[in-house]
Amino acid sequence: MPVNEKERQSAGDCIRQLREEKGYNIDSLAGLLLLTPKQLTGIETGRATPDGMTLALAGYVFGVYPDALASGQIVTRKSDTEFMEQAKQILSYLESIKENNSQLREYDDTLQKEIAAMEKEKEPAQTQEKEKRTEIQYGPRL
Repeated sequence: MPVNEKERQSAGDCIRQLREEKGYNIDSLAGLLLLTPKQLTGIETGRATPDGMTLALAGYVFGVYPDALASGQIVTRKSDTEFMEQAKQILSYLESIKENNSQLREYDDTLQKEIAAMEKEKEPAQTQEKEKRTEIQYGPRL
C-alpha cells in the first residue's frame, strides 16, 4: 500500500497489477469489466480514467474495495468467513463487557445496601443527639 503521494499508483496501474497477479489477459478482463480491450489498455496506460461502474466491477472481480482502487490503492476485501470470525470476536468481547458490567452492578448494589444500613444505624444516634441539643437549649421535654 502506498505510503506517500509519490509512491501512489493510478487506478489503471492497480488494475494492471491485479490483472497480471490474477493471470487475466487483456481480452478476458475487458469482457468481465464490460470494456473493449482497447478501453482497458487505455485505462491501464493512464490515457483514460475508469468510471464508477468499471471500478465497481474490477473491485468485484479482484476482491478489492473500488474506492481504494480509485485512489490508487489495493485494499483486499475480507471474505465472508473473515467477517464472521471478526463478528464472533466482537460479540465475545461485548459479552465479556456485559458480564463485567453485571458484576460491577452487583457490587454497586451491595455497596448501596451497606451504605443504607450504615445510615439507618446513624439515625437513632443523630436523633438522640438532636434531642440532647434541644434539651440543652430549651430544657427537658415535658
